[in-house]
Amino acid sequence: MVGLLEDMDLSNEYDVKAACQRVLKLQHKDFWLSEWNMTISDSKVVRDQIYEALRRVQQNVKQGLNWYDDVALIKAPWSADD
Repeated sequence: MVGLLEDMDLSNEYDVKAACQRVLKLQHKDFWLSEWNMTISDSKVVRDQIYEALRRVQQNVKQGLNWYDDVALIKAPWSADD
């Protein structure tokens, strides 16, 4: 996600669409459907945790790992807390 905005013209619909498609290729829809380990609120701490979780998902997808490996924000499917 870092470096996406440098070459993007936010007033150009094509640039924005292309950047979103690049980001979404390295994400997983189940991230948004999973149970999270925190309460959501509009605060810097929460935004930072979501950012770090999305960054980890991106790294996992690039490396061919399970998208949820080491993503602290979500409860993994096998979590003992269930």
